[in-house]
Amino acid sequence: MTTNNNSCLTVLTLSLLFQVTNTAFLAPHIISRRAPPLFIPSKAPPAAPFLTIHHSFVADGSDYTSSDSDYEDSDDGPLSSDSGPGYRPLAVDAPTVIEKPPPVSNNGANRFVAFVWDNKIDKEGRDWADLHDNRVDLNADHVLYCRKANLRNETFNYNSMVDVVWSYPLLSSDLRRIVGHALCLDASSLPDAQSFLANEPIIKSLTGGDISSIPMYRWRHMKDHTLRHDDGRFGMPTLIINLDREGDEAASVRAQTNASHVEYLIRSERVVMAGPLHVCTEDKNDERSVAVGSIVVMNAKNRSDAIMFAEEDPCALAGLYETIRVHRFNKLDVTGKFVMENVFDIDQKNPVSEMREAMEIWGYPVEDNQTPWLNY
Repeated sequence: MTTNNNSCLTVLTLSLLFQVTNTAFLAPHIISRRAPPLFIPSKAPPAAPFLTIHHSFVADGSDYTSSDSDYEDSDDGPLSSDSGPGYRPLAVDAPTVIEKPPPVSNNGANRFVAFVWDNKIDKEGRDWADLHDNRVDLNADHVLYCRKANLRNETFNYNSMVDVVWSYPLLSSDLRRIVGHALCLDASSLPDAQSFLANEPIIKSLTGGDISSIPMYRWRHMKDHTLRHDDGRFGMPTLIINLDREGDEAASVRAQTNASHVEYLIRSERVVMAGPLHVCTEDKNDERSVAVGSIVVMNAKNRSDAIMFAEEDPCALAGLYETIRVHRFNKLDVTGKFVMENVFDIDQKNPVSEMREAMEIWGYPVEDNQTPWLNY
């Protein structure tokens, strides 16, 4: 009897894991009909073909597909569909459709990161409260501006010169206001990235389009899978910005500590993404584009934990960094591609229709086969 209970508990746990994974991490998946609750106390479980699961692709340049997995089936055979009272698998045998991805962008040759500190670039000299309100008022404009740049296919916006990889409004240490912004851009060239920043609504409201005082760097994103942990797992995602001290010794210290720095990040098992910041030259192969800092996004229990993590980095211990900044941040969906109906929304609000309408106003061909995320 003990073995049966443990088996049932294991299967139920796996069922919950699959439910959470498909809901939270494989966005977007679309369920063709409203799904009943996970547990049905007094009814028999529905047949597996009740659902059809649609998966799309991740927007971070990942090369992973649905067939890439380290998971191996056990010798015990597939899980039973009637393992325990009220058990309902997440359509184990349901057909899975992997949608056609949007066309590959032409802007992947150059990756830039810009840091916007509102109080340092605001030409009107507003106080922190007014600057925060300004960001709140223009946040929707910022998101739509980024989404319009990212929404491209073979017939619409095909000549887009910039893709917004991520957009993070940076929070104050007390988490009560937004103090700035970090933007990661893939662009065909440096002038294209600069033009995009100059016309971004929030930056334009602060500087009138002058970006000369906005720090901008080339970013070498380390792609190793050991530095790609889920953001928010065992902590809150936190951005650490490290800038090297000036002087000829900095390059030597960086070279001496690089291996131990990378090992430190990997062994922590907390890093979401990381990589060095380089001088923002026109050509990424320019010898003058040397490393002058780094950014790390990691999961931290709290601000003190993040500060300790940053200060114990071998590069920091060796005195490489002139400044270290630690910020919690908000995460904005600027892709505009992964929108879907929420089949669990009781009030039947439909943000997909609103997004679809906005895209049609922009002239995006929402009925074509390159936008299957809108066509359910």
